[in-house]
Amino acid sequence: MITYFKVKSSIPLGNNTNFCLNAFKLPSIISNSLRLPSLSFLVLIITLFNGFNTINAQNIMAPAKGFTVFVKEDASLVGTETEGTVAAGRDLVLHTGTYQISPPSAANSFYYGGIPIGIAVRRGLVFEGDINNDGDLKINTGHYIKIGSPATPTNSTVTYENGNFRIRPANSTKRTITINTNPGAFTPPVSASSNPVFENIFGTGAGQIDIDGAFNHFYAASAYLGSLANNVTIKDFDNSNFGPLNGPFLDKSLLPAKPKVILNPNGVNVMTISAEAWSSISNELAFENLSGNTGFALIINITQTGSQVTFPLSPQLQNTQGYTLFNLPDANGALSLIGRRGINGVLLAPNAAITTNTQANLEGQFIAKSFEHNGHEIHHIPFIPTLNIPAITVAAVTSCENDAPYLSYTASATFDISGMVGILEWLDPDDNVVHTEAGVPLPSGKRLFPGAAVSPSGAGSAWPGWSFDAGSGKWVFDPSDPNAKLRETGAKIRISITPAAGNPVTYAASVAYPPSTDNCLTSPPGTETSLPVTLAAFTIRDAGCSALLQWQVTEAVNFSHFVVERGTGIQDFQEVARLPYVQNDDRYQYTEGEQKLSNRTYYYRLKMVDNDATFSYSPIRNVALTGCDRTASARIYPNPAVDNVTLSSTSGIQRLDIYTPAGRLVKTQGAASDTEIVINFNNFVPGIYLLRVTTADGSETLRVVKE
Repeated sequence: MITYFKVKSSIPLGNNTNFCLNAFKLPSIISNSLRLPSLSFLVLIITLFNGFNTINAQNIMAPAKGFTVFVKEDASLVGTETEGTVAAGRDLVLHTGTYQISPPSAANSFYYGGIPIGIAVRRGLVFEGDINNDGDLKINTGHYIKIGSPATPTNSTVTYENGNFRIRPANSTKRTITINTNPGAFTPPVSASSNPVFENIFGTGAGQIDIDGAFNHFYAASAYLGSLANNVTIKDFDNSNFGPLNGPFLDKSLLPAKPKVILNPNGVNVMTISAEAWSSISNELAFENLSGNTGFALIINITQTGSQVTFPLSPQLQNTQGYTLFNLPDANGALSLIGRRGINGVLLAPNAAITTNTQANLEGQFIAKSFEHNGHEIHHIPFIPTLNIPAITVAAVTSCENDAPYLSYTASATFDISGMVGILEWLDPDDNVVHTEAGVPLPSGKRLFPGAAVSPSGAGSAWPGWSFDAGSGKWVFDPSDPNAKLRETGAKIRISITPAAGNPVTYAASVAYPPSTDNCLTSPPGTETSLPVTLAAFTIRDAGCSALLQWQVTEAVNFSHFVVERGTGIQDFQEVARLPYVQNDDRYQYTEGEQKLSNRTYYYRLKMVDNDATFSYSPIRNVALTGCDRTASARIYPNPAVDNVTLSSTSGIQRLDIYTPAGRLVKTQGAASDTEIVINFNNFVPGIYLLRVTTADGSETLRVVKE
C-alpha cells in the first residue's frame, strides 16, 4: 500500500532560502514487511525532522490539538483567566482565589465524547497551600474537564448535580472546580457512568491526546527552527545612518537604542537573538514590513537563555497577531518570562518550566515542559502560517525471537535515505542513556536489546538485568543493572540522523520490552515463576540524620533473610545489616545511622535470600540527609512527612515561615525560643514546601516533602 501526498504551493524561507514543496510518497507503515515472527510486539510511529530541501508543509502547532496551553508536565493556574483551553501531561495545580477558563468559541476546541474540553489532565489535581482557604476554578462557555485520576496525587470527588456540578478535594469544601454547564445540558449528557470527569483521555488511541508524541514533534521542531540561519537585519529607528546590523544578534552592546527589524513581507523571517540582547531592549521594538501576507511568518529564536527572559514592548506585534513564533531552543529548567507589556505570539519552549510575570495579557499559544500562569489573562491566538518542516517516519517493533528480545525498525522519508546510517540510543525511564549504537543502517535494521546475547545457533543466552551466579548455579536479577531499566515502563529509544546538508536531528519514542510467552522467553529459563517472597512496599525517610528503612512482604515461601545494602550511587553496594525472616511477620524496619549520618544522598536496596541461597534485589531507594554536619543549624524529621513533623535546632527557634516553591507564604508560626517544635502538616496537600527557620543565630531554609 502506498500513500500519496500532494502539496500545491511553496513558502520561501526568508530572503535567501526557498524550500519547494513537491509531490512525494511514503510507504504505509502497515505493511507485510513489518509482520515479524513474534507473539507480542508494539508498533511505534516516529517522526524526525531533518535539513533537506524536500519537505512537508504543516502547521507547526497542529499536535497541540488546539489547546492554548499545552504542557508535558504540570499546568499551574494562579491568576486570572485563560480565554482558551489547557492540557497538562501530568497534574493541574490550583491555587486560592478564582481562576476562569473561558474559551470564546468551541469551534477550535478539542472534543471528547462529542463535548468540547476546556481542561484535560493526564494524572490528577494538586490543591496548593491550605485547602481550608477559598479557591475556585470556573470552567465556562459550555466546556468540560477531563482528569485522569480521582486519587493521585489528591483524593478528589465530583458531584453531578444541576447548579452544583463541582469537583472538590475529599477533605475540603473550600476548594472547588465549578463546571458552569449542567450535566444534562451537555450533548450528550454526562454522568458518573457516561463520559465522566475522571477518565484518562491521553494516549495513542483514536480520539485521544498523544502528548508524548506531540512533544517529540515539538522537541524536533524547536531544534530545527533553532538551526535556521538568521535572515533579518536591524536598523536604528531614529538614526538612518546606523547599520544595517546583520544577525545573529548575540551582543547587546551592538544593538541601537531603538531597534527596527527589517523583514521580508512575503517570506519566513528568522531572527536569532540572545536572551541577554532581547531582554536589554528597553524602548519600543519596531518592525519594517511586518505583514499578514500569505507566506509571511516571523520566527524569533531566543538563545542562550538563563533563568529569565524579558520581552520588550512592541505594539506592532500586538496589532499583527498570529504570525510570530518565539522559539527558545536551548531553554532548560526554570525560566521566568517577564513582559514590559504582554507577550504577543506563539511560545515554543518544550524543555522549559515556564513562569509568567507580565504587565499585560499573553496573546498566542504556549508549549512548555510546565507552565505557571501568574497575573493578567491568556488569549488564544493560533499560529496562522504553514511552515516547511522536513520529515522522516520510522516504524519500530519489539519482538521475541528464539528466546531473545529484539527491536526492529523501518524508516521512510521524504528524501532518499538508502545507504545512510544513524545513531540509536537506549534510554531508561529517567532518560539516562544506557547504551549507544553508532552506524545503524537505514532504512531498516534489527537490534538485540542491550544486555541480551545469543548463542552461535542464534538462541537467547543472556538477558537484560540477569547474570549467572556460578556458585549457586542460578540466574540472578539485579534491578540496579542499567540494562534492567530497559525492561521497565517508560524506557525509550532515541534515533539521531545527520543529513548530508543540515544539523543532526533526533527523536525519542517509548519502547515496550517484549514479554515471555509459552513459545518464546525473554528472561532466563526457570525464572518466570514466582519469587519466594513478594515485596509489597519499601520506603526510606530521613529520621533526624538517620535513614529509616521500612518494608512489607507477602507470600513468603521457603524464605530465609534480608540483607540491607547501602551504596554511594546506584551501584557499588555494601552490606550494612542482616535481618532474619520471622514467620507470619510481614512488616520490617531498620535504622541506619543511630550515631548520625553525614550530609549526602544515601542509596539502599534489599537483598532477599531464599533458604537455598537464591536471591533477588528490591528496587533502589534513596534519601538525602541535610543539616547533619553543621553545629548550629536546624533540621526537620521525618521527611517526607505524613502528619506531624519535628523541627529542632541547636539555638532557640524564634519564627517559622512555610512557603510553596513558587514563593507563596502558606503558614507562619511563632516560637518561644524553644529548640524543638512540632509542626502540624495534616491540612497541607501533598507536595514540596520550603521552611524558613529564624533562630537566635540567624535563618536558613529547609525543604520538606508532604506525602
